[in-house]
Amino acid sequence: MRHGVVTDMPGTPLEDSHEELLAIALDRTAGEGSRVSALWALSQRRKQGAAGALLALFLDDSDAPAVREEACRVVDQFGATKTVRGPLLRAAEHHPERWARLAAVETLANLYSEKSVPTMLRILENRNEDGRIRSEAAHTIGMAFGVGYARSEVARRLIPHLFDPDTRVRFHVMYALSQCRRERALAPLRLFVNEHTDSGLGYWWDTAREARWAINCIRNRRPGDPDVGMPDDPRYGTDDWEIRPPRRNKQGRRR
Repeated sequence: MRHGVVTDMPGTPLEDSHEELLAIALDRTAGEGSRVSALWALSQRRKQGAAGALLALFLDDSDAPAVREEACRVVDQFGATKTVRGPLLRAAEHHPERWARLAAVETLANLYSEKSVPTMLRILENRNEDGRIRSEAAHTIGMAFGVGYARSEVARRLIPHLFDPDTRVRFHVMYALSQCRRERALAPLRLFVNEHTDSGLGYWWDTAREARWAINCIRNRRPGDPDVGMPDDPRYGTDDWEIRPPRRNKQGRRR
């Protein structure tokens, strides 16, 4: 349910054509529930060509917030990254409504785009922004993997936020650092390997497991290194959680 509208309604018109679903989604005389369901059905088809219309719907301040939010959350499904990325980045940083900024940031994570990283860093560093949005900005940085962007610089700017008062921010910064994979993050991450604090984000594992997993990701980042699994692996709940990479010679070959 978003904005009081049920989004997982039974009887979603999956049998309708792409054109019919898009028409329902854009029809202001239709009920909000029907329009949200039509948007969900469109996202399941992933047929290219709807991204522009859905982006315009999200940005239309005169339409229903529930419909606009759903349009934002499904717009990444239509293979038009270049079309939607710029407007979503502007909305993520500057839209006056919190729900719209959050929806834009979370949708950008699904684009896996390194071009999102500079904007997400600014959002993370904005202490006046909502903590959940700053947390999701850190998550989006991790989803971009830092590809094509200076990972060392990203890690340098992320590390201070390990000490943010908002646990949600700390948790997703740990994730982002696990993907930057820079050894400068190892020492500060070790400060949290025994901090058993709930993430506040709905994950069942705590900050200690996330920090331990991030450390193993950073240390085992080369081809042929051991598989570190995921934070929900039982090993991360024990004292024997460290996975050490194989020893290598100066040329980087395994001994």
